[in-house]
Amino acid sequence: MSPVAFKCRLCGKTVSNKWHHAHSHWSATVACPYCPHVYTRKDNLKYHIKAKHSISSHLISST
Repeated sequence: MSPVAFKCRLCGKTVSNKWHHAHSHWSATVACPYCPHVYTRKDNLKYHIKAKHSISSHLISST
């Protein structure tokens, strides 16, 4: 069974998780302290830091 796709009424993007995507329209951005990448969700930033900068999650601030 394939995931359900939702089309955003604001930007027209087709996404699999409408709540995560909606958050990108009304939330503040969080920047990576190690490179120029910017995210709208802290969990995506944490994943990026662990994957690209090899920093353990317990060293990443949750604020």
